[in-house]
Amino acid sequence: MALKDSSAGWYFGADLKPMLVDDLGRRFPPSASKNHPNLPHTAAVLPLPAANARDAAGFLVVGINPRLKLDEHYHDFLHLMRAQIASAIANAQSYEDERKRSEALAEIDRAKTVFFSNVSHEFRTPITLMLGHIEDLLARSGERPDDYDRLLIAHRNSLRLLKLVNMLLEFSRIEAGRLQARFEPTNLATTTAELASAFRSAMEMAGLNLTVDTPPLPEPAYVDREMWEKIVLNLLSNALKFTLRGDVAVKLADDGDNFVLTVRDTGIGIPANEMPRLFERFHRVEGARGRSQEGSGIGLAFVQELVKLHGGTVSAESRLDEGTTISVAIPKGSRAPAQRRNGNGEDRSSTTVGAAPFVEEALRWLPDHPSSDAGLPEVDPAPHSPEKRNGSRRTLLVVDDNADMRDYLRRLLSAQYDLKIVGNGEEALAAVGSQKPDLILTDIMMPGFDGIELLRRLRTDARTNTVPVIVLSARAGEESRIEGMQAGADDYLIKPFSARELLARIEAHLKMSQYRMEAAETLRASEERFRALVTASSDIVYRMGPDWHEMRFLQGKDFVADTDEPSDSWLETYIPPEDQTLMLARIGDAIDNKAAFEMEHRVIRRDGGLGWTHSRAIPMLDSNGDIAEWFGAARDITDRKRAEETRKRLLSELSHRVKNMLASVQAIAQHTLRSAKNPADFAASFSGRLQSMSRMHSLLTRTAWEGADLGDIIRDQLLWGTADARRVTTSGPPVRFDAQTATHVAMVLHELGTNAVKHGALSLRDGTVSIDWSVSDNALCLNWTEQGGPPLKMPLGPGFGTSLIEKVATGGGGSARLTTEADGMRWEVRLPLEAHVPPSTLSDLEEPVREAPAANAPAASTKLKGKRILVVEDEALIAFEIAAILEDEDAEVAGPAATPGDALRLIDEMALDAALLDANLRGQPVDAIAAALADKKVPFVFVSGYGREALPPGFADTALLAKPFNPRQLLEAAALLVGEPKSILRFRH
Repeated sequence: MALKDSSAGWYFGADLKPMLVDDLGRRFPPSASKNHPNLPHTAAVLPLPAANARDAAGFLVVGINPRLKLDEHYHDFLHLMRAQIASAIANAQSYEDERKRSEALAEIDRAKTVFFSNVSHEFRTPITLMLGHIEDLLARSGERPDDYDRLLIAHRNSLRLLKLVNMLLEFSRIEAGRLQARFEPTNLATTTAELASAFRSAMEMAGLNLTVDTPPLPEPAYVDREMWEKIVLNLLSNALKFTLRGDVAVKLADDGDNFVLTVRDTGIGIPANEMPRLFERFHRVEGARGRSQEGSGIGLAFVQELVKLHGGTVSAESRLDEGTTISVAIPKGSRAPAQRRNGNGEDRSSTTVGAAPFVEEALRWLPDHPSSDAGLPEVDPAPHSPEKRNGSRRTLLVVDDNADMRDYLRRLLSAQYDLKIVGNGEEALAAVGSQKPDLILTDIMMPGFDGIELLRRLRTDARTNTVPVIVLSARAGEESRIEGMQAGADDYLIKPFSARELLARIEAHLKMSQYRMEAAETLRASEERFRALVTASSDIVYRMGPDWHEMRFLQGKDFVADTDEPSDSWLETYIPPEDQTLMLARIGDAIDNKAAFEMEHRVIRRDGGLGWTHSRAIPMLDSNGDIAEWFGAARDITDRKRAEETRKRLLSELSHRVKNMLASVQAIAQHTLRSAKNPADFAASFSGRLQSMSRMHSLLTRTAWEGADLGDIIRDQLLWGTADARRVTTSGPPVRFDAQTATHVAMVLHELGTNAVKHGALSLRDGTVSIDWSVSDNALCLNWTEQGGPPLKMPLGPGFGTSLIEKVATGGGGSARLTTEADGMRWEVRLPLEAHVPPSTLSDLEEPVREAPAANAPAASTKLKGKRILVVEDEALIAFEIAAILEDEDAEVAGPAATPGDALRLIDEMALDAALLDANLRGQPVDAIAAALADKKVPFVFVSGYGREALPPGFADTALLAKPFNPRQLLEAAALLVGEPKSILRFRH
């Protein structure tokens, strides 16, 4: 057959697809078919898939009957035949593979049995020699009584080792079918009772109640006495080991065809999922709470094999935390003739060791068992002088469930160290809780939780996670060593170990622990000094991750909240939302440049309020130069920032007042100059008005600009050389004005007093002035009455004083009326009083920027004529000056308005061409006025002594005319307003 396509032979493809060959006459010689004219001309090649391979196991070649049509039914028949043949081949292959696996496992089991048998035999020889010499020494120990107890320990543990070796040896013989059972008639009740009684003292010392119920049986039982002894002793040993309280009951009964031995206990019980594997060799229930974790895991499996040799059965019943019952059933009758031997075994030598090793081992499981080694001298394998700490001996905690090992370690270590010796993990934790040891020696396999769990708990406790721990274990594999080291052990010593090596390792770990403690103490002291330095110089200490995403620690010292655990929400916790973008940008710059971060920023305080800090953080770099973390400190600068804000506010307010005063002085000068007849008259009038203003400012300064009383204002303005106090009378209730109103009232009184001295009642010797006032409907009604003066002459027009009085009164929403009488005149002035003037809300003000119209602004005289311009100004002199300048250019002045209410009323009632708006009216905001002007599309400009920061929100770009200003600047600004379309004018200078 050809592997490739050719004109002769068969072709088998590499894949598993069926093929149809329809040229058999061409592929095979004609002579092969000349005597068979009905041979098929077509054949099907069907690959047979292998069970566990991608390739075909073979190919099935089927000739197609030339007399039948190759239709769908024919195809189904071919596929069915292919599947049946492939299945038969797969089954044959599986059977062959399974047979090979069984033979391999049997060979491995035989090799293991031979190995155990050989090793057991090899163990028995040295153990026999050891026991012989030890027993010989015990017989002659009277010569050296100090060695007697040590020889007892060696003899006891040699017998224990012999018991284990014998068990392994017999187990291997049973599996190999070479163990000979010697059946003989036995009084089973007496034998069982004697064996059980050997455990009575051990049971009582363990606090258990042993019940033995073995009534006489009707006939002897045919058993192998040595095997029966091992069955009973193993079952009782297990019952004592896993019964922590309660009782153990041994019962022997006749059950018709069998003698049944039952051992029942009230121990820890066996989980249901472990019951099927209870009698498997080397299987141990994981996590079982017994008196000891020692054991090989073959006891019950050995019992089962011995019972099988008797033709009996063994069964178990158990409930977790309630107890276990093991039942052994031995058939009745003579078995000696029928079962003389088991297989082709060899003659059996006795392997019994009696009940003593079982009982002695059980006694060593009891923590309160009086040690026979109590009087033994300490072991001193070599001269050794361990270092002491602070003049006292080091303390070691020894944890081992084997009493002999505990006694050995006590004798080995007690000369150099103070010891605390316990038998399990729970007691170890309790001992550590009462006194922290300098080092811990612990076994791995212990009752309760084992040494690995003890290590885990020690390492998760901050008090003990640095205590050195040396593990002493009989588990010698590499995996066991790795498991112990990964659990946190500092060292792992395999039993048996050299005493000198153990002492050397203990001392080495104690020294390393001391060095670590000294280094940690040095580091702690250094950190404390550094922390004290930072604490003394900073209000906040913090640590950040490399990218500032995580805050690892922050101590806020009652300024901000502490962060003790890593947090990724620190930005929302400490930084106001409106400041986060700027802060993240500064942090990003510091990270990119690996430079210090430094910034003054706001923080959210512990009480929820806002404060200010000066924060500085430096990057800590690793060995590669990358940022490992940031260490930072911050100072509370809230008081400094508040002081700075107060200073700015004071400077801004001072600047505003100075500018207003200068603007007022400028207005006084302009109006005085207009009304003066000559320079001397100007100088006298201007000087008097400045002195009046100066005295009023002095009066307000004495009250911190909180206001002034009307009586004080009258005395300040009229009784300062202007008038004779005997000719001026006053009467009225106490009235107190705010600073701005007090200034306006002072100007009014100064003008009235000056006019009275120059032209009125006080110009004559007998003339008098009477000032009386009252308060009604939240308004001041002040009457100024002059009598005994010269005849009055009506002026051609109102002078500056008269105009000023009227402007002051009407600008605040009041009125002023002059009436003349036969022998004098009378002014009636009505001024609304504000019950409360809210304080200024301005903050963070800076020195205002002087703004002026563009240099190429058109001449104002051609623009303002006939234009109605609203003037909103609370300083009467300034308002009077603005109105006078605009009226000189034939503009129509609306107002002036001194309050937001008057301004809004005028805007609502009049059609306006422009507006000049003071940015602050007696501390009240002008947002509503600006919005009303914008709604009516009235162009306006702010007139203010504050900077642009004081402008209402949304109008920061509106033009600003800074006080003081000259007439030209005012006219050019007004001209720009009326020259633009009616909208809010926004221009810059």
